[in-house]
Amino acid sequence: RKIEPNIKALGGILIPEVSVIDPVATTNSFYLDASSAGVKFVFDSKVINIINNKNYYIVCTDKEEYRFRCLINSAGLYADEIASLAGIHQYTIYPWRGEYYQLINLPHDYINGLVYPAVSKNSPGKGIHFKPDLSGNVFLGPSAKLVKSKDDYDTDRVPAEVFLKAAQKFFPDINMENLTPSYAGIRPKLREDGGEEDFVIRIDRKQPPLINLVAIESPGLSASMAIAEY
Repeated sequence: RKIEPNIKALGGILIPEVSVIDPVATTNSFYLDASSAGVKFVFDSKVINIINNKNYYIVCTDKEEYRFRCLINSAGLYADEIASLAGIHQYTIYPWRGEYYQLINLPHDYINGLVYPAVSKNSPGKGIHFKPDLSGNVFLGPSAKLVKSKDDYDTDRVPAEVFLKAAQKFFPDINMENLTPSYAGIRPKLREDGGEEDFVIRIDRKQPPLINLVAIESPGLSASMAIAEY
């Protein structure tokens, strides 16, 4: 009650180590560090074919070809398609969209940290929860819905009433005037029913080496340095 006095709940578990990051600043920091270390970045180039030449891979894009002695596939939603181009056909990614609402017209300190519900074992996500960003804005979400395509961020959006019902379980004073639509994201899931089967990090070919990173869901970005070290 001292930490979150506005919550109405029987109890909770405090995890002090949990925090939030700025995804844009974090990614840009990775880019600057890698560039200064000599890493070459190629943007706006679609991979159209991957040729296994036994000692190296030839990655063909719509602009140029590149040769690699080792290939690490971390293509997110498209990791299954990249793996297939490299000759590994065992992965199928199902796009699950999560939508967010932003909380508005509330005191700045109404919610002070991340607040998660307890969810069932087979839940497709962490449940609709409260997530502040580094600017002090608080977001409510995400929903979890299987969509038809990997770039479908808008069609058949989840009704605001679903988010309001989830919010009022913890904060009954929140009403519809406190919600405004915000962004959406899509998770790369390996199960059509949304069940847990994530963070697949596997050497699928030893020569030349092919490492596939598949279904790297949340918290993939904040875990990326640990994944790279592994």
